[in-house]
Amino acid sequence: MQNYRSVVKNGAPTGAATTIYSDRIPRGHKVYAYSIVVRDETTAVGTRVTIGVENNGQQSPLKCIAGALAALITADFTGVVTLQEDDRIYATFEDATAGDVLYLGVFGEIENKCGDHR
Repeated sequence: MQNYRSVVKNGAPTGAATTIYSDRIPRGHKVYAYSIVVRDETTAVGTRVTIGVENNGQQSPLKCIAGALAALITADFTGVVTLQEDDRIYATFEDATAGDVLYLGVFGEIENKCGDHR
């Protein structure tokens, strides 16, 4: 297995709920995500951030962080999450401010389900 890292920074387009996504898991691979981190790098999160897994368009929440979170303060989900091909992690910031820089990081290991064919 090799280290896996997907880091996304997106600007919030509006002052409403904004969802950002990690990279999709490539075909023929599996990822063991050990740490998922989110933060708003610009302003405080006032209400809630939801971290979850998206599979075939269906979102399954893993953790909901409620309450105020100051800018640059990281919220996380720590535990093993197994992601299959085409899955991705999402983070929904319920009250993102237009222009905010939103961060999502997924860290773990990636495995080629078909083995190493060098």
